[in-house]
Amino acid sequence: MSSNPYSSDATTALCWKCKGSGVKLKRTKKTLHAIPCGVCVAASGSKAAAPLNDTTKPLPSRVLRRGFVRPFNPSQTWAPPGPAAAASIDQAGALLADGEMVTALCGSWVIFQLVQGHRYTTDDLSTAAIAIQLYTTRGNLPRPQSHIDIGCGLGSVLSFVRWYFDDSLLKSVGIEAQLKHVELARKTISINMKEPSLVSEVRHGDLRELASNESGLLNAETEFQSFDLVTGTPPYFPVPNGVVPTVQGRGYCSFEMRGGVETYCLAARQCLRRTSDARFVFVQTAIEVKRSEEAIWSLAQMRILERVDFYGVDGKKDPLFVIFVCGWESVSKEQQESDGETVPHDGSEKRVKDFAWDGVSREEYGVRRITVRDKDGRYTREYHDLLVLVGKPPVLVA
Repeated sequence: MSSNPYSSDATTALCWKCKGSGVKLKRTKKTLHAIPCGVCVAASGSKAAAPLNDTTKPLPSRVLRRGFVRPFNPSQTWAPPGPAAAASIDQAGALLADGEMVTALCGSWVIFQLVQGHRYTTDDLSTAAIAIQLYTTRGNLPRPQSHIDIGCGLGSVLSFVRWYFDDSLLKSVGIEAQLKHVELARKTISINMKEPSLVSEVRHGDLRELASNESGLLNAETEFQSFDLVTGTPPYFPVPNGVVPTVQGRGYCSFEMRGGVETYCLAARQCLRRTSDARFVFVQTAIEVKRSEEAIWSLAQMRILERVDFYGVDGKKDPLFVIFVCGWESVSKEQQESDGETVPHDGSEKRVKDFAWDGVSREEYGVRRITVRDKDGRYTREYHDLLVLVGKPPVLVA
């Protein structure tokens, strides 16, 4: 197998869709039918991951063109909330390069994306919304003054958080390894924020170096363990577990080619401020809950404060993805400056059992459920509230 997932060699992994059976089950009313697996068909019935396309070939002419502008289409009574963008979406459209598009993101802010490439999705939006809820509708934490989005991609989560806390954030940092995504995220920042260089920036770098504390991505004197809020959207799948997309950027966003949830937890540990009100929020596929728990407890050495399970459609048995909310154990004022023995909030001298530096106690944590759409395809009220929270126009709900 080639060490380069974007080479033209075929991976020998089993098909992720049918696990090598060659068929998948399709439900028609109350009957299940076995049909050929579409992924295996793409691989000529090999029951293995399909051969990857040659990415050295030029993109088709339909992609190598100036992209398009996609604004919100709200009711006439809707006024964009939040801080005004430095430029209009039409002015942003004038900056489009070949293969790029600009999309309304939150309020009057926009995001630059690729016409054929990775784009921000429901899990990105939900990660930002759950993080914002901690300081608003579901918590009373002091508003964050510093935020870092590790593996920020196109900058959607970074922008959502920066947009909402525009009046309180003094530092907003994104770290991203894909240079094209760094360029697009920086363009997004420049078009949205009137003085972006004073607060927000996107740094080009590999989280694996940050996780091992071997990079210059953070200023060791002023930024190490200094952020009130850390967010992350790790890739979901180990490379052997599926077909790595050949579309620009999607492979690194979906597959663990530069590390998975473990890398993100180690990186978050380097970033999160050592206070009881600092939070680490990240999303992960629902099939990796146990693995994520182990990474949080053993590597980040944090507590799980809450898990939010997202179901795509009402009636689904299993969640589509989950979002973890994590933080340190309760720490005293003295321990905000050093890794010492901690005490509970009541001021007693009794040590919290299995505190972070010796292994976090693995007690139970709360889980809540959010369903995105009802059976008729309309947004549920609870998800609609998240959309509005991050600056989207109101829509038809169940």
